[in-house]
Amino acid sequence: GVLSMTQEELAVNAQNGDLEALSLLWEEVKNLLFSMAWKFYLRQGKERCAQRGVTLEDLQQETFLALADAARDYRTEKGIRFTTTLTWASASRTP
Repeated sequence: GVLSMTQEELAVNAQNGDLEALSLLWEEVKNLLFSMAWKFYLRQGKERCAQRGVTLEDLQQETFLALADAARDYRTEKGIRFTTTLTWASASRTP
């Protein structure tokens, strides 16, 4: 069933409109995404982010959009892991 799918299979199902697959994919990668958001926040500096009106919560919300972008753009034929596509999508969403 859906619970035993790989991240790559979940991404393909999400591309086809399967919201359960997207939700399961989120559960699998949200810790990675939140870690990336936290590192970005620290690298930029809390004060600098605050001056620009960017909160950690904003960045964490953006990670879901990065997930949706990555699921949309993932292509199995490229032979790369889903998390690679996810990393690229996350980097392109940083403010």
